[in-house]
Amino acid sequence: MHPKHQIEFVKLQVLNQSQPYYNAYRQLIVSADAAFNHTTHALADFAVPGYYIDPVLHQKNSRGLQSDAFDAYACALAYHISDGQSKYAN
Repeated sequence: MHPKHQIEFVKLQVLNQSQPYYNAYRQLIVSADAAFNHTTHALADFAVPGYYIDPVLHQKNSRGLQSDAFDAYACALAYHISDGQSKYAN
């Protein structure tokens, strides 16, 4: 997680199109925009068994949760750095 002061610093760098921040922001926007086309992995039973108990189910459930979390965080960062573009808030 990025602290607010770090996000504000990056936001200013992006506004000024300073490198490498601006290119990284553009990559973030690509990831955030792609998140809208990803299938979510909501689980009826929010359980991830221990790896040594059920390695296949552990990997399957963990991978889906990690993917959804990455998409949500990319959209949250895009929302803040883009100065509140509403499409990233939904």
